[in-house]
Amino acid sequence: MSHKPVLLITHLRSLSTAVERVFMTRPETLTCFHEPFGDAFYWGPERRSPRSESERNVREGTEFENCTYEAVLRSLLKAAEGKRVFIKDLAFHILPPSGHAASFPPSLLSSTPSLKEPNNPTVLPNHILQKFQFAFLIRNPRRSIPSQYRCTVPPLSDLTGWVEYLPSEAGYVELRRLFDYVRAQGCGIEEANGTGSAAEDGGICLIDADDLQDNPSGILRKFCHLTNLEYSDDMLSWNTKEQDELARRVFQKWKGFHEDVLASSGFKGRDHNIPQHSMTEKDEDEDWRRKYGDEGARVIRETVNANIPHYDYLKQFSLKA
Repeated sequence: MSHKPVLLITHLRSLSTAVERVFMTRPETLTCFHEPFGDAFYWGPERRSPRSESERNVREGTEFENCTYEAVLRSLLKAAEGKRVFIKDLAFHILPPSGHAASFPPSLLSSTPSLKEPNNPTVLPNHILQKFQFAFLIRNPRRSIPSQYRCTVPPLSDLTGWVEYLPSEAGYVELRRLFDYVRAQGCGIEEANGTGSAAEDGGICLIDADDLQDNPSGILRKFCHLTNLEYSDDMLSWNTKEQDELARRVFQKWKGFHEDVLASSGFKGRDHNIPQHSMTEKDEDEDWRRKYGDEGARVIRETVNANIPHYDYLKQFSLKA
């Protein structure tokens, strides 16, 4: 079984921070990292974010201002020398958004300045990608995109510092490209069920948030089995002062984005005794228009529709309990 760091890759507003809190309940056996590549992507000297300088300035003077991709990798791999490592991060932090060509950051080329990998769509060379066991988490764009948009308008934008919604940060295109690439590179399950056979998805664990909400314990138990992580149902609860203080320290660099999960006491699935009412497209448009106005509803709908095909493609690989 693999003991590589587990790198859970996702997009914005996918319930991934709630999943991260599940694994943060095991500090004695796991070291967890919260979006470490984002430190270099948004704030460091090798910054690749399309966000404006005014939004970047919100976090200038922090410990991340001089963070490089090499520094991030060094901290992750050093931690992996001890306990098992679990990392949650976003696809566009390591795969350029908006279809931009990838190039390796200078800090990763100090020993091999002429390194080129034309087919690699990421900012990490293949020998580095191979050091991680990749896994993926997706959520229906009809749920994630409105949640993304909400973070960029008042009152939440007063906390997040994000005052403009960028459809390029939806993240599904990058997630799909990265999934296909690391799957082809064999960066997923090396050995499943002790037999050496891969999982149904071809060797990469992929969770759909809808399935996770329907059956948290079943999906997470299978995910942990395939990634060689320990699981018990008590991981679905976090209600101690120590756990809450740890979460606040870890998530403080992204104020406003994690308030719900910080206020929670566990990962609670859907109540199947309550009928689930599906909203029609017309209902959704009316709801978004009421909350965000005509322009906001238009942008949300266009972004949702543009990303549904990528979500549908990835969903076919999702784990089933």
